[in-house]
Amino acid sequence: MQFKNTVGILIAVILWGLSFIFTKSSLEYLSPLMLVTFRVLIAMTLMFSIAKITGKLQPLTRRDVLIFGCLVIAEPIGYFLFETYGVLNVSPTLACIVIAVIPLFTPLLAYFANGERVSRMLWVGLGISMVGVLLVIFGDGLDEISGRLLGVLLLFGAVVTAMIYTVMVKRLSERFNSFSIVAWQNVFSAMILIPLLYLFDWDKLSALVWDLQWVWRVAVLGIFCSTLAFVLYADALRSIGVARTSIFINLMPSITAVASFFILDERLGLAKIIGIAITISGLYIGERK
Repeated sequence: MQFKNTVGILIAVILWGLSFIFTKSSLEYLSPLMLVTFRVLIAMTLMFSIAKITGKLQPLTRRDVLIFGCLVIAEPIGYFLFETYGVLNVSPTLACIVIAVIPLFTPLLAYFANGERVSRMLWVGLGISMVGVLLVIFGDGLDEISGRLLGVLLLFGAVVTAMIYTVMVKRLSERFNSFSIVAWQNVFSAMILIPLLYLFDWDKLSALVWDLQWVWRVAVLGIFCSTLAFVLYADALRSIGVARTSIFINLMPSITAVASFFILDERLGLAKIIGIAITISGLYIGERK
């Protein structure tokens, strides 16, 4: 079971690493709020269609309604909005630096909130992988680092919400299957995002030109990154824990760098290649008992 969920979290991280490329290109056509709302609506429609066939959706109590309401404020709503608006105000490199601290601090929060133990080898592996992440990010030098304070603050908001989300999902996974967690997460997200879209971006939505150029990208984000990846992530949290799951998140900058090299023709220098190798080494060490 642990091997299955280890493969699952790897698939989730690959999908999330690729999502930066699809998000960047989608924002040429959509506002951040429109993009997040479309992703959630696609994921919600897909999951409830599956639920009708499989019957896997678990019902909620009144207390659960409050818990899921708090969960979606953290993520996907809080995280995606903080991250997307933050990226608009800083360079992608600086955004990666800020987001990369999530795996470093999440195990600490899990220890204090859930009492989850973190082994020495896991801390060593996490530290080594962070060195690799920094090499991937700074592989082209410091000249890429630019941005405004507002963007940095927004990205730190994304870090905090991601940490809260991870700990809450770990607790919910003790009572709910992963499918139900993600399905209800998207329902509550849609209930909040649709009114926000109407209040703040209705004019942009009314003037939107529906074009296959962005529709297929948003469909990929909704189906694979907002549905499949989240289900696999919730499964991994239940099976291998917050700390071990967090170390896999460090692979995301490496995946994004490699994908950008092949898809966007971005440079992949020697420092980045070494950084990717160090990140994978840290992951291997952290997975050792």
